[in-house]
Amino acid sequence: MARTSNSLDLQLTIKLLDKVDSIVMLCDTTPENKINYMNHAARQTLSTYRNRLNSALNGADVANAMGRSIHQFHRNPEHIRSVFAAIADKTLESHAALIPLGDVHFQTKVYPIWDSKGALQCFMACWSDATAEFELDQARRQKDFQRENLLAERVSAIAAAVEEMTASIAEVARSSREASLTSNEVSHSASLGRDIVQLVGSTMKEIAAKIRGAASIVGTLDVRSQEIGAIVSAIQGIADQTNLLALNAAIEAARAGSAGRGFGVVADEVRQLASRAREAASEIASKVDEIRDGTQSAVEAIEASRAKAEDGEDKAQQADDAIDSIAHNIELVRDMIAQIATATDEQSSAAKEITFTLNSISESPSHGHDNETFTRFRNTDNDYYSRL
Repeated sequence: MARTSNSLDLQLTIKLLDKVDSIVMLCDTTPENKINYMNHAARQTLSTYRNRLNSALNGADVANAMGRSIHQFHRNPEHIRSVFAAIADKTLESHAALIPLGDVHFQTKVYPIWDSKGALQCFMACWSDATAEFELDQARRQKDFQRENLLAERVSAIAAAVEEMTASIAEVARSSREASLTSNEVSHSASLGRDIVQLVGSTMKEIAAKIRGAASIVGTLDVRSQEIGAIVSAIQGIADQTNLLALNAAIEAARAGSAGRGFGVVADEVRQLASRAREAASEIASKVDEIRDGTQSAVEAIEASRAKAEDGEDKAQQADDAIDSIAHNIELVRDMIAQIATATDEQSSAAKEITFTLNSISESPSHGHDNETFTRFRNTDNDYYSRL
């Protein structure tokens, strides 16, 4: 015991400590810092955990702790001596640490005990059994670890799904851009088609106008053919009448005898001329009939062609209207595709950001153990361990 251990103040302190429920040990101020006092709670605790503690101490027996150096239980005795020296020099008020002895854990705090003159009498170590609390914290920590692993697995699964979705969105964006380019080409082709149809429509209008003009001309020809037919009929009538007159003149010349012989020759010539005129008129009438038949056929053909041309004109106008509507719809589709491409690009960026965030969550270390769960062991000194 320290040189002041027999003082009245220390004796009174020891009597009080025997009645305290907390584990209390006193050790002297020599370099060995031998244990010279353990209260009732300390002795009972060491007795309760004797086998478990002895197993952790590799041969040391806690039943013989009294009178022995406290450093036999330390992994780094020199560090503990420096801590005690700092307390003795009053540069350190106290020292707290968690001491694991096998599966038993003690939370300790070392204080100095000074006499009335300010001299250091001994060091007092207050112990508390933290085994149950430590095991509870370990269980919570294990549960948190399992929960974090499960969360990490789920986050990884979500990240994988988002990555697949990102790839799909990127493919949709690429297809949308290609569709946009294709729609531009289709729009250009539709514009060219519209120009061609408009040109065809204009040509069909000109053809219809020309056919209508030709129909008018052919109609005029038919009228002229009818007029020619009437003139030929008149010529035939005149030729028949001339032939009859020549015949009568020949008869009269024959009656006149030699005096009318010359007149008979003339009458015969006139009759022959009339006969040839009638034959020519008949040929002209035949030709005029053929012309009228051809003209009628031409009129019918032109009328049919005019109807076809007008129908083609209407169809060309309908095609022009249809291509205008197609071009307008293609413009709308192209704008929609452009909007889809823009939206999918934005979704792809957002999905990549989500994937990055999820990967960051799954890869980041847990910070939950810095909160309330391990507040009890916040001041653990890593060098203040038993020899395990």
